Order: sequence, then structure tokens, then C-alpha cells
Amino acid sequence: MPPFVGGFLFLRVLHHVYTRYHCMLQAHAVWFSFCIGFRRSTMSDHEQHQAALNRFIELANELAADGVQKGVLASALMRAAAVYATFSVAGNKGALTPEGIERATTFFKDNLALVQKARQQAAEQSTDLPKE
Repeated sequence: MPPFVGGFLFLRVLHHVYTRYHCMLQAHAVWFSFCIGFRRSTMSDHEQHQAALNRFIELANELAADGVQKGVLASALMRAAAVYATFSVAGNKGALTPEGIERATTFFKDNLALVQKARQQAAEQSTDLPKE
């Protein structure tokens, strides 16, 4: 099994794949839980998602602090997400179909739009606060 590497994007893709292909991923749930350091039975899916997301952000921040350029880091995180999304659906020797690639691409696009919307709302809320 490849080393466990990834980021925010990886988690969003994994979450999407998990919700769509739950039966195929049940075998990987134990390994995934082990790798991110908590037991599946003690946390809800949302709690697991948030905890894993936070760990990936921490890892990305550590790598950035070690001198990895933001563009290189973003590219590596996207590649890790692509690698793990493929593995989670097709295993070590399989590949996504063109339809699977399209679904993953659409999922990433939708999640990128959600992140941007949340950031825009946060920025608007911070400018709407009364100044003291």
C-alpha cells in the first residue's frame, strides 16, 4: 500500500468517494482510521472528516514552514488526492474510467467553489462588523 500522503483536496475527494462508493471502501476504513490516528467507532463521519482535514492542513503548514513553495505544495496535494481517489475506487492496479475522472473533476470543482463561497462570506462578515 502506498504511503499515506495528502491534503484538503484529498479529503474532499475521499469523502465524496466514500459517500458514493461506501461498499467498496469498507475494507479500507480500518486502514484509513489507523493512518489518521483515531478509531472510526468513536467519531461520526463529520468529526472524522474535520479531524483528518485539520491534520492535513497541519502537515501542509509544516511543509510550507520547511520551505516547500505554496505552488509546489498545492500541486503535490492535488496529485496525492488523485492518487488516493484512484486507489480508493480501483485498488493498487486499477484506474478510473473516463466517467470516474469526470466525476472526480466535477467534485473538485464543486468543492473549490464551496471553499471560495465560504471565504467570500467570511470576508463580507468581517467587513460588516461595526467598528469600535
